[in-house]
Amino acid sequence: MRGLEELTKILMESKGVLDAKLLEELSYKFGRSRVEKAIRTVMDRRVKLYVFKPSGRILWVIEGKERRRFILPASGYCSCEDFYFNVVDGKARLCYHVIAQRIASLCSRYDVVEARDDLYDEFIEEFRNMPMEGRPRYLNVAENVRAAASEILAEKGPQPIGVLYFLLSERGVDIPSKRSLSMILRMDPKNRFKFKSGKWILSESFRET
Repeated sequence: MRGLEELTKILMESKGVLDAKLLEELSYKFGRSRVEKAIRTVMDRRVKLYVFKPSGRILWVIEGKERRRFILPASGYCSCEDFYFNVVDGKARLCYHVIAQRIASLCSRYDVVEARDDLYDEFIEEFRNMPMEGRPRYLNVAENVRAAASEILAEKGPQPIGVLYFLLSERGVDIPSKRSLSMILRMDPKNRFKFKSGKWILSESFRET
């Protein structure tokens, strides 16, 4: 995502200094309203990096007043309405949550929260149960990925994420990263996929008999 690359470049050149010059440059590229919200989010210490034990899995989260926003930094994905209504449709380059996460990450202005692995599952379930209004386009893309992954796993059996990512790419399925693919599979509302012994497999109820 070009916007994400530009944001990263600007922040790295700033060397972690959040000043008026940086605000102006970011505002010019991404919009003043989004940038101001992002900086306020960072300064309020609402950007959290959850590290789950003992698996070592991580999730970037923006803590809000009413709900959490889940971020996939590598792909620029966010679970907020702005992402689905504007970023996906090309009306905006990035939502302010993604901008906040990248600022916090590169400027070391986030909190690390260690949590048990079962809380990770609760977070994923929370995302699955979020209201679906305004998200049809992304959901269609995600479902296409899951359908293709399901076919591959049915044909070839369990696969490591890297191999599955490659096989999907061979079929013309465009996915930003292996981490994005893992998240799409984990968040399947039909629970078709399981991760076992380092490989993705189809749940028993979806395997051909």
